[in-house]
Amino acid sequence: EHAGDAVVPDNEMGGYLLASHLYELGHERIGVIAGPKQLTTTTDRLAGLRRAAREHGHKLPATRVAYADFDRTSGAEAAAALLDIEPDLTAMAALNDSMAIGALSLLRSRGIAVPERVSVIGFDDMPIARDVTPALTTVRLPLVDMGARAMTLALEEPADHTAPRIEQVGAELVRRDSTGAPRP
Repeated sequence: EHAGDAVVPDNEMGGYLLASHLYELGHERIGVIAGPKQLTTTTDRLAGLRRAAREHGHKLPATRVAYADFDRTSGAEAAAALLDIEPDLTAMAALNDSMAIGALSLLRSRGIAVPERVSVIGFDDMPIARDVTPALTTVRLPLVDMGARAMTLALEEPADHTAPRIEQVGAELVRRDSTGAPRP
């Protein structure tokens, strides 16, 4: 057992892809439904969003980031809080799919069309992401590949016995129906 070997999901890259997609569609006023503040997953995904914002010449002000509990109910509450502060948001980026689905239900209850009026994007590509209406644009981390890769790492003899091996496993954007260009 080699202490410290790890296969880690590339959460920062996922956050970057997620925000870049929205900026490339033309969104500027993006609300972020983040996970719990103290989790590395949350801080890594947010770091990626902020990097994309900088590269596209935008800022991600603190007022546009609402922290929630990675579940549907708190996603809906965070979406409501963001809209109450800034009613003219054109996109919501949720840092997991459960919270994105909560945001979709909140927008539906307020009669706000997705993606015509507000685009919604999630993260994780949970099986339910393709079953909601509209189907959720999201970021997929290849978790099955990660498990296989972790086994390989565990079974291989490391070439260098001193350094732990940490591997990033890439993220990819899965584009569905919940994102589109903002209306002028």
